[in-house]
Amino acid sequence: MLFRREAEALALVPIAYEKLNARQKEAFNFQKVAALLANYGFNCIKLADDWQGADFLAYHNDGEQTLKVQLKGRLTIDKKYKGKQIYMAFPMSETWYLVPHDKLVQLVEEHTNWMETKSWGEEGEDEDSLSYLQRSGRLAYLLDGFDELDESLEKETLHELEFLSQKYPELLIVVTSRPNNAVQKSAAFRIIPVAPLTPGDYAPFINKLGITATQAVQIKEAIRKSPSKLTSLISTPLMLTMVVIVYQSEYEIPETLPEFFDKLFHVVFTRHDKLKAAYSRKHHSGLPSRTQVINRESESISATTCIARFLCSNSAAIRRRSP
Repeated sequence: MLFRREAEALALVPIAYEKLNARQKEAFNFQKVAALLANYGFNCIKLADDWQGADFLAYHNDGEQTLKVQLKGRLTIDKKYKGKQIYMAFPMSETWYLVPHDKLVQLVEEHTNWMETKSWGEEGEDEDSLSYLQRSGRLAYLLDGFDELDESLEKETLHELEFLSQKYPELLIVVTSRPNNAVQKSAAFRIIPVAPLTPGDYAPFINKLGITATQAVQIKEAIRKSPSKLTSLISTPLMLTMVVIVYQSEYEIPETLPEFFDKLFHVVFTRHDKLKAAYSRKHHSGLPSRTQVINRESESISATTCIARFLCSNSAAIRRRSP
């Protein structure tokens, strides 16, 4: 987006929220909430210091309503806000909520046993809702694709997961990854191999891929009649997805395994990672992404080797070790 000022052009670059420090995040969140409340007739004024528990005041243009608002990064209740007519503003799943604090306390009391916990009962030891859920054993983190993290983030992410695992023994953390990644070397996790697909899994999975019922029947029948012993190779959802893509491209299952792998090689390295938004896989071979292979035989060998490593090795699911 460009704004012109005199003869100059100002280029605006979106910021990465996760890279902001705590003070910057608070300012960012205030501007977001203030913009939303402006749609409902409120003018928001940020306070330099908390006043009666409020981070900012929201004045309605009717001249009658003034809201005292405490801005939080997630749903939170605290004894120090009780009885002060404070509104809590917090995000959940990219949606902002504005709720009276005492109403939140009432809902928590009605639907959980939080009010009976030591952390709520003792002065100065209140905790937010996320900490409570992590400690309660009612929350599980399902984190897919650890191997797709940028290498610069792997160590920091793993340390955070290990910290959560130690601090909240009842918290279940499940991480999926391809074999031989950093998370599998952590003493905080144990490795659980993913069960392979069976022929009985094909139909339900194919039906979830968004293709027509007629084409789904055709693909299942083509796999069943394939002379290339393809069934023995379809052991992962990714492999089955690649078979479907090859079929949609060729309208048949290649008769021999070399032919199938030749088609699949191009599918994997030109389509698979491109289907993942905002993700670019790093290649460590030093070769350009579109290498021109003149010798057809060497290309076939390369394709078979890459596919065997890329698809036929078992992926792994990693779960936090039991204490």
